[in-house]
Amino acid sequence: MSGPLTRFGIAVETREQRQEKILAGVIASVYRQVPQSVLGSIVGGVALVAVFWQTHNQTWLLLWSIALLLESLARVRMAYAFRRATDTVTQVHRWASRWVATSGVAGLLWGTAGALFFASNEPLQQLVLVAVVLGVAFGSLTLYASHRPALWAFLPAALLPLIGRMVAEQNPAYYTAAIVMLAVFGFTTFFGRNFGEAMFESVKNNYENEVLVEQLLAEKRISDDARRAAENATRSKTQFFAAASHDLRQPLQAIGIYVSLLKKRAQGPLEPLVKNLSTAVESLSKLVEELLEISRLDSGSIQPRTQQVVIDEMFGLLEQEFMPQAAAKGLALRVRRAGYAIESDQMLLMRVLRNLLANAIRYTQRGGVLLAARPRGGLISLEVYDTGPGIRQQELDR
Repeated sequence: MSGPLTRFGIAVETREQRQEKILAGVIASVYRQVPQSVLGSIVGGVALVAVFWQTHNQTWLLLWSIALLLESLARVRMAYAFRRATDTVTQVHRWASRWVATSGVAGLLWGTAGALFFASNEPLQQLVLVAVVLGVAFGSLTLYASHRPALWAFLPAALLPLIGRMVAEQNPAYYTAAIVMLAVFGFTTFFGRNFGEAMFESVKNNYENEVLVEQLLAEKRISDDARRAAENATRSKTQFFAAASHDLRQPLQAIGIYVSLLKKRAQGPLEPLVKNLSTAVESLSKLVEELLEISRLDSGSIQPRTQQVVIDEMFGLLEQEFMPQAAAKGLALRVRRAGYAIESDQMLLMRVLRNLLANAIRYTQRGGVLLAARPRGGLISLEVYDTGPGIRQQELDR
């Protein structure tokens, strides 16, 4: 299909190229039916010759039979060549023209039989002739109707000479028969045209479905490549953070030891400076530890281990840890216990609550912080409230 498909690895296709590919599909279906049509044509020809052999000119019958056989062999050979061809799309018009020419020759052969072998004084032979010609025409209808030019090349050439021969008899009975044959010709033409359109639409839909599947597969390949690239980037980032955090821990530990020694010896105006330095080192150490924990979570090396957690005991530990920080800022830290026990990983759960409490105390200037557990819809909700400014509306989605 035409369109900007190059990003999927599919070349841009013009309308003419698409029509050629659809026509190639139609011609391919035509050539697949050739063996069956050739067999029906030969059977009809043999029946015709067998019935007319004793009453008609045998030389004409023999020449007509040879011509029919050569035409049938030519069709089989052309179908075999088409099947072996490697590039039928770019040469589809040549294959279509060959098929139209072959159809015209076949129509002329059967039209010749209708005009040449018509016996006005042999009703039984007339009946056989009409039955064979109509049988071949109807039997090959789907073959020639698949490509409309081939239908127009075959059908008029096969039926009109026989109709003309009936009219030439100048007999009311033959006039009636000719009218019936014309009606059959009109119906066959109408049916063949509709069948050809249906065949074209079917091949077109199949082709467009194949293109759609190709697009979907290309999109899937692109998404798979993007996913693998993202996974590789995440893995590289995790490895970098893990390595960097691990390498920073030892220098920070050494700095912490030196700072603790300075705190013991610092006196006078150096004492507040050393205290601030110690606080900065502790903050940096906590930051490195958090980076290390994040890298472990990303790499999947930390797996939750669920156990029974008594909420009141966990809240008591958190209260002891954060009460001094809240008191230092003049904030009230309240803990609402409820006597519940849950199934969770206590270490990971306390880490989440620590982050929430630390942020609440850090950004609250006056008032207090509340840590509570409440039942909600059959679950236990652990909640942290504060009287701080809250999160800005534009950052809530983050």
